[in-house]
Amino acid sequence: VWSSSRRYSWAERKPATVISTADYTIGGERGARPSGEHREYSMQRSAQGNVTIGKVASDGSFVIIENTSMDQDQHIGEWTLRSTSSSIRQVSYTFPRGFILTPQSTVQVFARGRGIHNPPRSVVCESDTTFATGDDLDIYLYDNNGQVSSDG
Repeated sequence: VWSSSRRYSWAERKPATVISTADYTIGGERGARPSGEHREYSMQRSAQGNVTIGKVASDGSFVIIENTSMDQDQHIGEWTLRSTSSSIRQVSYTFPRGFILTPQSTVQVFARGRGIHNPPRSVVCESDTTFATGDDLDIYLYDNNGQVSSDG
């Protein structure tokens, strides 16, 4: 089940402005279901502007960032994607200076060993092998001024 909603409570506790965030939840208790059995997933996301967190892989292997603008490039160089989970330490990836998302395009950010580094379509976060292993994950995209640009 995917849903979209605006939530700014996290940002109101921080000095930065929220541009986009994602909260990803896996239904049921961790380890309570046999391997291969279907699990329910939900995601709430919010965005301020054209750049948003589009998808989070259920196995934590990647996050997709998208430019929803029909006609504007989005300069996301030096922006930072940061995920936190109930079961792992914080994972961060900073886009290289000059990185641009063209209109209606996406970039897939892979965890280490989970995909191929092929900018501008995909990049690899070398800091960890997963963005999530817990049942609850928060992901934030900060712009180069330290403001939360997107959450998902």
